[in-house]
Amino acid sequence: TPVLPTGAAFLRHDLRARARLATLGALLRRVAVRPRAHCDSPWAVMHKKGFRAVWQTPGERWPFAGVGIAIGRCGGGGGALPDPDGDQAEGGDEVAAGGGEAAAGGGEESFGPDAPVPAPSGAPPDEVGGPFCCTPIYGRHINRRQANCIGTVHASLAERQAALLASSRNTPPSAPPIGIATLALSELPRTADGAAIDAARALALLSSPPFADALIVRIRLDAGEVLPPISPLPPDAARRAASLFDGVCVSHAALAMAAPTAAELNASAVAFAHDLRQVGARLMRKLARGLKLGHIVRGREEFGLGNASADAWRHYRAWQEQPKLSKVY
Repeated sequence: TPVLPTGAAFLRHDLRARARLATLGALLRRVAVRPRAHCDSPWAVMHKKGFRAVWQTPGERWPFAGVGIAIGRCGGGGGALPDPDGDQAEGGDEVAAGGGEAAAGGGEESFGPDAPVPAPSGAPPDEVGGPFCCTPIYGRHINRRQANCIGTVHASLAERQAALLASSRNTPPSAPPIGIATLALSELPRTADGAAIDAARALALLSSPPFADALIVRIRLDAGEVLPPISPLPPDAARRAASLFDGVCVSHAALAMAAPTAAELNASAVAFAHDLRQVGARLMRKLARGLKLGHIVRGREEFGLGNASADAWRHYRAWQEQPKLSKVY
């Protein structure tokens, strides 16, 4: 997943990616894995002391209503997998960024309006044990209406299975991952107009070695690439795909279609905009109760929020000066 400037931009990207991954999984009779978030996302929840000395990052206070990230080592605890930042089947052991205090609502007392903002140290985090991957975590409303009503699973579940397989075979940590087959997005056959993945030819390709025998099939996306829709789906695959969209997410199935109608796309856009307004309303109710909204600076208008405070901008500028996970790891 690329670095996206706002939480709303990430949610929009994430929703489309999960819809298309779920549809591809239905075609292959596999379980689709949720895409990652970029570890340096400027919209993510900031926790008390930063993660391993890295400020991670301006965002909404815990417990939050929108979207944040969980940080953990890539590879399900069994060693790092390559390319941890794509829309693909991958994962890691997740650790909630806020920790116990933050989850209880008190995770930013050291960053209050009267507290000094720490100067950037420039020092890499200690105890570096390999690359870290970041998984999106959602507030209750987004979790119910966007994240959990499309049939995908957490990346760590799939990668933990691969790690257990490697352990059962006494595979050294330095060895290539077992049971994982990777191909570039450009290797997937396209329809004649190039706008979609050709379902029949993609199924034939991914049903042959080495993909057919792999526990996990990863699709590598280069910078700027987006997973396209899959078309035309065979009737049985179309029925499986339809069953993966539940409740309000039925409207978001249009995001995986090769040629959705204007009405279908509009229904998805209306539902998405409604969700963002609901998140903003929840935040405003917090404000009315005397609670601070945290440090969401960019993209506030899509949640129906007013201008960011001077304190929020101060924290945002401090975060910009800190070392980032993608650079120090």
